[in-house]
Amino acid sequence: METSFLLPFSLMLLITTLNIFFTLTLSATLTDSTTDQDALLEFKNAITVDTNGVLSNSWLTNSSICEWAGVTCGVKHHRVTALNLSNFALHGKLTPHLGNLTFLQTLDVSSNNFTGVLPTELSKLHRLKHVNATSNNFTGEVPRGILTNMSSLEDIDLRYNKLSGELPSDICNNTPKLKRLFLSINQIYGKIPRNIYKCSKMEELKLSRNMFNGNIPTQVGNLSMLTYLSISYNDLQGDIPRQIGNLSSLLGLDLASNKLAGNIPYSLFDLSSLEFMHLSRNNLSGSIPTNLDNLRNLQTLDLTMDNLTGHIPRQIGNLTSLLKLELSGNRLAGVIPKEIGHLTSLTRLSLDFNRLTGVIPKEIGHLTSLTQLSLNFNRLTGVIPKEIGHLTSLTRLSLDFNRLTGNIPSSIFNVSSLESIYLNGNSISGSIPTNLDNLLNLQELSLGGNNLTGNIPSSMFNVSRLEFIFLRGNKLYGRIPTNMEKLLNLQGLYLSGNNLTGNIPSSIFNVSSLESIYLDRNSISGSIPTNLDNLLNLQELSLGGNNLTGSIPNQVGNITKLGTLNLANNKLKGEIPTSITNASHLMDIYLGSNSFSGLIPDFGNLRYLLFLGLSDNNLTGVKSPNQELEFLSGLANCLILFSLDISNNPMINGILPASIGNLPKSLSTFAASNCSIRGIIPPEIVTGCCCGGRRLPSIIPVQTGKVSCILLFPISRICSLRQFERDWGNDPANLLPFKLSDLSLQTTGNVVGMNPMS
Repeated sequence: METSFLLPFSLMLLITTLNIFFTLTLSATLTDSTTDQDALLEFKNAITVDTNGVLSNSWLTNSSICEWAGVTCGVKHHRVTALNLSNFALHGKLTPHLGNLTFLQTLDVSSNNFTGVLPTELSKLHRLKHVNATSNNFTGEVPRGILTNMSSLEDIDLRYNKLSGELPSDICNNTPKLKRLFLSINQIYGKIPRNIYKCSKMEELKLSRNMFNGNIPTQVGNLSMLTYLSISYNDLQGDIPRQIGNLSSLLGLDLASNKLAGNIPYSLFDLSSLEFMHLSRNNLSGSIPTNLDNLRNLQTLDLTMDNLTGHIPRQIGNLTSLLKLELSGNRLAGVIPKEIGHLTSLTRLSLDFNRLTGVIPKEIGHLTSLTQLSLNFNRLTGVIPKEIGHLTSLTRLSLDFNRLTGNIPSSIFNVSSLESIYLNGNSISGSIPTNLDNLLNLQELSLGGNNLTGNIPSSMFNVSRLEFIFLRGNKLYGRIPTNMEKLLNLQGLYLSGNNLTGNIPSSIFNVSSLESIYLDRNSISGSIPTNLDNLLNLQELSLGGNNLTGSIPNQVGNITKLGTLNLANNKLKGEIPTSITNASHLMDIYLGSNSFSGLIPDFGNLRYLLFLGLSDNNLTGVKSPNQELEFLSGLANCLILFSLDISNNPMINGILPASIGNLPKSLSTFAASNCSIRGIIPPEIVTGCCCGGRRLPSIIPVQTGKVSCILLFPISRICSLRQFERDWGNDPANLLPFKLSDLSLQTTGNVVGMNPMS
């Protein structure tokens, strides 16, 4: 009887115990799950904009949080382990309640529009391994605890925000697993903490584009597992620590755009695993280390715009993995080593803005993968190697401003991939090769400032993608080709300073994409084509220094974007059309040294006018000599006018208007010599002489007897006649174009004036 009683009692006790256990466990699970739900709902309530409705449509209390968009739960406890809201187009703030997601391992809120600070409560999440909040608008400091006391944290990405403040000095004190720290493109300042070495597992450290200052801590050299070190675009100073050479696993080193000084440590070139090295835009000095051939895996070497001297080491030819070699903007001298031809994988070679001498090695023709070759602004001599024609992938060839001679190899114009050719500022001679139409991708052709002769080949105008033709300053002759109908993309045509003859082809003005036309300083004749108003995008028209005849077409006023009009030094005649003032964006007008006649138009509506040159013509000022010169009154509206020249127009007569005192203060020069203007210069225009500073006085009559020239200068203080006589009477430097004793001067207060003409 006892036994039968005890067994059921024991069984009942076991069942009761188990029931209590499961009840308590379930209760705890439900409580924890509710905690996670509450935290997420608080987060949801802080969202001000849910552009795609992801949270409003998915985060509903009648469904399990484990089914909510972006939420991942653990299998065992059904707690939130990952929150991935990347690129959900959310606006709002992160709430402190996220710190209650105690099982959270991954938090990704990248590529949204979150603002405010990062909650300090995140540092309580001791299971957290991955944090990605890049590409938002977070402000404030990085919470100290995240960087000092998160034992499970492996990577944190806070790039592309507006975070500020300093990094804690005890960084990495208890983050033993941290592998990746990405803080680039923020506003963090101060020094890089020396304590960084305690993140002994660190593999990638990216702090670029902040405001870090001070030295690079030598302790960085203790991060033995580091593969990428990027701290470019800061304000770092001092030497590059040689200890970085201890980072034997380093693949990428970017220290560009700081204020680092001193020599490049030789130890950096012992990093045999290195794939790219960017040290550009610093204050480095010394020469390129000769042990650089240890970098057999190097793909990019960028030492641009430092102060490096010496030669390019021959050993550079051993870097056979190199794709980009950037040495521009230094003070490198000597020759380009022929060993550079061994770099057959090279796609970009930039040696411009140095002091390199000697010839361009023909071995460059072996670099068949090259897309960009920049050797401009050096002191290279000899001819352009015909072997450049072997570079079948080349898109940009820049040999500007050297001392190259000889002809342009026709082989270059067989490289159909070329988009830009720059050979300006050399001493290249001969004619332009006629096989230009092989360059179907060519957009820019710049051959200016050479000794090229012959005709402009008509094949040039068959290259339909051309945007700029720059042949200025050569000795080209003959007529401008007329076959321009294929130049649908041409924006700039620069043919100035040659010996071109014939008429201006009217077909030029059918190229509606043109913005700049420079044909000045040639021997072009004939009239200006009347279809020039087809060029509604034209901003610059320079035809000066030719033998053009006829008049200015009225249609010029229809070119409403025109900013520069240069027709000076021709044989044009007739009146200046009043329609010219309809081109309301005109800034520079040069019509001097022609035979224009008639009245000067009112340019007062040209609010952007800077320079107005009408000298050496037969212009008249008014219909009657007793009338005021109204065009001068109108110029008071040209508020930024800098220079006005109406000199050597003997027919300009009339009276200076009283409103001449309203001419803009910006006016620096007003020249009116050899005219027949009468009147008194009003006191308003004479504001002082600055005589003590030996600047020219504000009003200078060049001839006596009548007002024949006025030169106006901006000035700042008043000068009396006595002071004028004292400072300028002897004129020991002969700066004045007259003797003071030759003038009949009168004074009005402190103003230097002139007697009126009878």
